Amino acid sequence: MSLCPTCSGAKELQGIACGGPSAGPFRMACYDCGGTGEVADIRAIWAREGDQLRATRAARDLSLREAARWVGVTAAEWSAAEFGRIDPKPIRARVAEKALEALGVHR
Repeated sequence: MSLCPTCSGAKELQGIACGGPSAGPFRMACYDCGGTGEVADIRAIWAREGDQLRATRAARDLSLREAARWVGVTAAEWSAAEFGRIDPKPIRARVAEKALEALGVHR
């Protein structure tokens, strides 16, 4: 097991609710680790790879929606890959395919 990349082992997340009777600060169990502070080792690897995917997208000044549309996935899928909730390898492979197509290289 590895330290949860979302809560950094704190087991909970903090936020601020806006509007309504429940407005103000709140705490909740981390949605990634379920409040344990740890995730499976593969999830930690996915989180690191997702960080690289996000950095690549940001370096090209693309919004998440633009990048997702370009490779043919949903914005939710792209986001989940960036945050390490799903394996980012299939999305990275589609990015590579699209880049090769843009260069005129066909496999």
